[in-house]
Amino acid sequence: MKDQSPFSTPPPIPTPDGNIPPSQNSTPFGSRSDWQNAPSVVRGWAYPLTWLGIVVLPIVGIATLALVGRTGGAGVLMLLFLAALFAADVYLNRNFKKGTPAAWIVQIVKSSISIISLPINLLSHGNLIPVMIGFALHTYILSQWLKPEVKAWFGRS
Repeated sequence: MKDQSPFSTPPPIPTPDGNIPPSQNSTPFGSRSDWQNAPSVVRGWAYPLTWLGIVVLPIVGIATLALVGRTGGAGVLMLLFLAALFAADVYLNRNFKKGTPAAWIVQIVKSSISIISLPINLLSHGNLIPVMIGFALHTYILSQWLKPEVKAWFGRS
């Protein structure tokens, strides 16, 4: 016998032409809650990089705290920026597996800001190799993020 409790999910309502609309939580690749069906760029690159940010950003923040006395307002701004990046990484880490639509937008914004800020980093630090690695990484993520299967994972079409 079917579960008829008041908390069970009601059956889908067919459209006037008799078709049953797809679930809000499904994609052409299966349910968004099924992590194994996530696109490889989400599973293999983006999600692990959020963990890297969660681990590294507090270390950079502590190092920045040591400089705040000498740099004044610039150090405080840097700390606020690091805190925002940390919050974004925690949010993305929790929502990539769920395929939350807003996580797609947050990653687009984060990668775009990173690409735009790379020339500033190069001018201020003068170290080309980390800047080029960051540029290549965020350009790759953006190029993959706009693919139909990634957009579908996040419920965007």
